[in-house]
Amino acid sequence: MNLTDKPLLYLGLRQTESIREALNASLVGEVIDGQQFARWLKKQGAPPLEGRSEIALIRWTMECEFERQVGEHPDFLVKGSHAPDERLLHMGAERSGAGGENAANFIITSAFVRLLGAGEQFELDVLKALFYHRPSGLLGPPNEQLRTNVDIEVLLEEPVIEQEKQIFQKPVLWTWLKKHAENYVERDQIFKRVFDIDPIPDGFQSKTKKQWYEKRNSIAHGRRGVQMTLIEYCEADAFVAKSMLHIAKQCDEKLKLIL
Repeated sequence: MNLTDKPLLYLGLRQTESIREALNASLVGEVIDGQQFARWLKKQGAPPLEGRSEIALIRWTMECEFERQVGEHPDFLVKGSHAPDERLLHMGAERSGAGGENAANFIITSAFVRLLGAGEQFELDVLKALFYHRPSGLLGPPNEQLRTNVDIEVLLEEPVIEQEKQIFQKPVLWTWLKKHAENYVERDQIFKRVFDIDPIPDGFQSKTKKQWYEKRNSIAHGRRGVQMTLIEYCEADAFVAKSMLHIAKQCDEKLKLIL
């Protein structure tokens, strides 16, 4: 597929690709390697290795910084003897879906949160472009309309901040509408009711998206531990990509707007 004339679609797919690449690099341990590690540590503000292993130094640095700012060593605050009830002892790690023994799940679920964020940002970009280029839909028969490319300046617009409020010009309506569109349920309704676009790709149901968001919210808000396999992540990755392609196709066919 040639995406040279489809900046919005390319941007969305490129964002998810970057997450995929970072996830792969993290899982195989290629993020910081060899001589790069010392340079990375220096940029992070960590002290020299001085005989410590890389893992030990990172942990030591984080613990020292925690103690410096909080006034207590983290191990002292949460040691087992401080637990009001033994059932609470492991609940924190379980809710976070993390812990040293479950590092791979921590990486996968962290990438999953970013993945859905990428899909969400794509949908927001699409709605912004639709309200700029097609605020009233197509005026007249579709076969008489010229196909229009998304103005890249619509994607790149930085809002002006006035009295702690974001003000947009491309279009002005986005100043008010953006907050509503950030909720995925309202966003889906806007797609369907205003532009007759179904954001759910063929082969999936709306409950699939709801389930992904429930998982995302559980992870992001620490409500419960979420276990996710690499294959499950791949399924979500495919869902996001197919959603982008599905929305782009409908924008072209129904509204003559090339994303």
